[in-house]
Amino acid sequence: MGDTHSKAEGEERAREEVEALLAQTKLRGEVKDKIRAIANNTGGDKWAKALAEALKDNTCLKWLTLWYNRISDEGALALAEVLKHNTTMTALGLEHNNIGPEGAVALADALKHNTTLTALM
Repeated sequence: MGDTHSKAEGEERAREEVEALLAQTKLRGEVKDKIRAIANNTGGDKWAKALAEALKDNTCLKWLTLWYNRISDEGALALAEVLKHNTTMTALGLEHNNIGPEGAVALADALKHNTTLTALM
């Protein structure tokens, strides 16, 4: 069974979703610019942590897909912390990353506190 999502599609979708998120945050311009610069670096834990910081103020982004972003446990821990308190997101896609047992446990623990996320892929 082949993968239907290319790496380029995942990266482009992530960039679009970062811009949508930034458009509705109250973050200062220089913080937004830093998050954009990290997003253009095509992922990784540094990027995931910056995105998690932006998600703290999220009140409209409901679905976020982060395929092929080289997120490992460190990035997953940051995202998990935000998920504990986020009441807007209903779906988070983390397929094709490098999340190991520590990150998976943190995400599972976050779901104990999150009542709105219905899909974690």
